[in-house]
Amino acid sequence: MFSVIEIRFVTQAKKFLKKCNPKLSELFKDKLSAIYDNIEAGIPLAGDLAGCYKITIDYQNQKYRVIYEILNETTVVVVFCGLRKDAYSKIKKNRVMQGTVRKKRKS
Repeated sequence: MFSVIEIRFVTQAKKFLKKCNPKLSELFKDKLSAIYDNIEAGIPLAGDLAGCYKITIDYQNQKYRVIYEILNETTVVVVFCGLRKDAYSKIKKNRVMQGTVRKKRKS
């Protein structure tokens, strides 16, 4: 569909990938490489995180997430890398601080 030229990382994601186990880091990189083939390779998220996609990783009985957002046809921003239990609360907190949370429509 699209051809991704650039994958950017927020500071948290960069730090996590530098600090984690080399085997886990390689798993993250392998999963992220799928984005080069298909920008929408992840599973779309809903609700407050609509517009983001997740990629799941299971490693040593732990569940990890890569969550990314498509900026445009050629740029993706990885907004989170880490344990699943931390993912959604940290992303929501960061998006509220940056003013990027989409407001819910009144019915």
